[in-house]
Amino acid sequence: MSFKNIRSLLRSTEINKIEEGLKLAKNNPTAESLINLYRSIWKMTYANSSDPDITNNTSLNSLAGKMALMNEQEDLIPAEFDSIEMVESLDLGGFPEAVFFPELLQYKNLKTIEFWDNDMPELADDFFKITTLENLYICDGLKTLSPLIGNLKQLKSLNLNGNQINTVPTEIASLEKLELLDLSFNEIKDFSVDIKKLKNLKTLVLKDNPDLKLSDELIEYCQNNQIELLH
Repeated sequence: MSFKNIRSLLRSTEINKIEEGLKLAKNNPTAESLINLYRSIWKMTYANSSDPDITNNTSLNSLAGKMALMNEQEDLIPAEFDSIEMVESLDLGGFPEAVFFPELLQYKNLKTIEFWDNDMPELADDFFKITTLENLYICDGLKTLSPLIGNLKQLKSLNLNGNQINTVPTEIASLEKLELLDLSFNEIKDFSVDIKKLKNLKTLVLKDNPDLKLSDELIEYCQNNQIELLH
């Protein structure tokens, strides 16, 4: 059977169809790569849950049962990706007991990642080894942002709205490709990033940081350089 047909079975939400697909996938390298992707995502997300609905669900004792549950979440394993090597975007939000590392470091072509409701007060240092990232979204109660953020040189969009950040690392100024910087709805008291180094910046969002007072110099620079400043 062709991989296209096997993939259709593996992408089902019906356990019996997935079981059929798993049988047909044997000795099919492409299908095995897709199955490994499911195993990897499961390891980072549901595998760490203490929710009784997960731990007491006997259907999840089988790989087919796990895959069926993941297939019910359309954004968890995007349909266009058939292997870890192909994955360019991941939405890993909604798993408060998730364990992302070192597993996430296998995703060598990752460009976009989203975290929300993961209960991460800070990002692990290993996260900043994912230097392929172009878009990063975190709305998760993040309390600190490491200076290692400066390692993510390919970032075009850094959206950290809705966290608890009070200090902005000046290393953000080294993200020369950055077009959007959203730090709204945080607890920032001082914004000292040298945005003059951000030659591609188009939008800067700093609204709803109650104790933040912007300098006249920053406001004037944004006005003179066609940077949309929302504050």
